[in-house]
Amino acid sequence: MKKRNKKYNPVKNGNRLIHAAIKNLAVVFCGGNDGKSSLVNYKTKIIFIAPMPLAYAIADTRFNWTVICAVFCRDKGGHEYMRTQDIFSPDKHTQEELAETLQGIHARMLDDANPTHICNLGWLAVPRGHDGLAIDDKSLATIFEKAGAWNTLAKWEQAA
Repeated sequence: MKKRNKKYNPVKNGNRLIHAAIKNLAVVFCGGNDGKSSLVNYKTKIIFIAPMPLAYAIADTRFNWTVICAVFCRDKGGHEYMRTQDIFSPDKHTQEELAETLQGIHARMLDDANPTHICNLGWLAVPRGHDGLAIDDKSLATIFEKAGAWNTLAKWEQAA
């Protein structure tokens, strides 16, 4: 007796389409942008606002996320720097489920940073996990700079 294979599974087909649509894409967020996140192609470093169908697909689908949390700082000499922490979720989560974890990590990172140097905070989340992710610090800084990470003033600049 031949085993029956189901050739069309709509759930698997939908997941395959979503994974193909988000290839090389990541969600980027910086604190001073009215709480809005954008999509970035992390290979070409082009930032754009996600079309609604793609935004819903990313928000509703479970992924193994790789998240890079960052705190952006500027010292009194004008030197801009960032402190980062990489997080990898071995289990599949929706974007909403990661929010509490990211808030706790950002709180710890803000406590560790020099409070007078802090300009902003942000994160870069890659929904495909470690599937070929290779973002060096220079590329990461370029992406965050385009997203407006250093557009806000540090406390020492506000006091001046």
